[in-house]
Amino acid sequence: MADKEKFELELPFTSPFKETPLFLKGGKAFFGIWKPPEIQIDGDERRIIVDEAHVGDLTKYADEEYGDASLFWAIGHVNKIDYPPRDVVKGMTIIIPKEEHVTAALQAAQERKQNV
Repeated sequence: MADKEKFELELPFTSPFKETPLFLKGGKAFFGIWKPPEIQIDGDERRIIVDEAHVGDLTKYADEEYGDASLFWAIGHVNKIDYPPRDVVKGMTIIIPKEEHVTAALQAAQERKQNV
């Protein structure tokens, strides 16, 4: 596709799209296939059973656990949740990745991007 041009965009540190290619075509920007940061899981992470107040929403857990609702994607990614409004249901158990592992994954993605 010769009419697509790859370009850079400054993303916030907490963005899950740091290593996802961004393209420009016909004056419109779009992301390529998502390449999420790999978050280490040790097996001793906190596990939570979803209650009524959290159905369909991972932002509340991210805000409660990390103080940053924008990190909801980290919880979703680790739990293979594609669409929280549909996939986060009462009674399901979700793994909460350790904050230091989320930060390490974001830092590694940032360093890889800078070294490209």
